[in-house]
Amino acid sequence: MLIAGALVEYEENLVKRVLNLLKNKEALTLYETEETGKVVVVIEAQNTNILEDKIKEIEDLDEVIGVFPSYINYEEEVFKNNDEMSLLN
Repeated sequence: MLIAGALVEYEENLVKRVLNLLKNKEALTLYETEETGKVVVVIEAQNTNILEDKIKEIEDLDEVIGVFPSYINYEEEVFKNNDEMSLLN
């Protein structure tokens, strides 16, 4: 499981609309910020491809200006890859 924290910047006059759109996304937790037009999200995904797809889904919303990941935990992914490598050796 990958966990990513990101800042989502959106058009300030669309607060309720954007928050409602994001609340309906699966495996996404919102943490509102004090600053209008920005919200922090935590995204959970099974692998990097799914994580990238989830970020792209958010970026593709017309109301969103940008998604800026600030933290990604790959720990389980690294351990999984190391286990697969040890099987090959």
